[in-house]
Amino acid sequence: MSKVNGRFKVNDTITQLKFDEAIRKGTVMQGPWDVDGVHHYTVKWEWEHEQHGHPSIFKKMGEDDLICDLISTKYRYV
Repeated sequence: MSKVNGRFKVNDTITQLKFDEAIRKGTVMQGPWDVDGVHHYTVKWEWEHEQHGHPSIFKKMGEDDLICDLISTKYRYV
């Protein structure tokens, strides 16, 4: 893993969208790291949409989560 320039920086606010609906909001804590050409970040989520968050998919609120900034038609980070 190597540190690189990515779309987000430490302390940036980040939102995960499912199509065009916000499902989580948080703060970038670390990153980006390049792993096989994909930028990875550690994010602390502070808000989660009640219909999209459940323990089998998302970690408990306030826990750090490792995300990868991949292009997808369903999910994206802004």
